[in-house]
Amino acid sequence: MKTTDEIIKWLKDHKCFDSFSAYVMTNPENSKYDSITSYINKNGNSSIISNAFCSKYSVEGRDYWEDISSEFSEWYKSSTVPKFSFIPYDKVLTRFSSESEWRINLFSHWNHLLEKRVAVCIIGVYTEENIIPFDPNKVGIIENKSKN
Repeated sequence: MKTTDEIIKWLKDHKCFDSFSAYVMTNPENSKYDSITSYINKNGNSSIISNAFCSKYSVEGRDYWEDISSEFSEWYKSSTVPKFSFIPYDKVLTRFSSESEWRINLFSHWNHLLEKRVAVCIIGVYTEENIIPFDPNKVGIIENKSKN
C-alpha cells in the first residue's frame, strides 16, 4: 500500500496535484473533507483516486486524465520495497513523529493498519518512516540530526 505522502508526492511529481485537489475539493460530495490529505487518508486506494481523475468535466482534458489515471493505477499497484527488513527481537530506534526523539526499542513484527504497513514493537506501533535499525556507532549522529 502507498502512504498518503507517497500519493501526494506522485501527484506533485506528475504535475497534477493542484488540478486533482481542486477537483476533489470543489466536488460537493467531498465537502466533509477539509483537505486533500484527509480525502486521500480516507479514500486512498487506486480505484477511488483514478475515478476522480477520470471524472474531470473538461472535454479537452479527458484524454490526459484517462492517461494519468492509468499511469497512477500502475504505480499504485507496484510493490513498495521496504526500507529495512527486521526480524523479531532486532534492536531498533523508533519515534512517534519526525518531531519526536529516537528511542531504543525491540521489533516484534510487521502489520497492516488502515492500509499502511506498520512495525509493531515492544513499546508501540510505528510507521516505516519512524523505525530504523539500531547502530550503536551512529546513535549520537541521529540524536543531533533530530534536534536540528
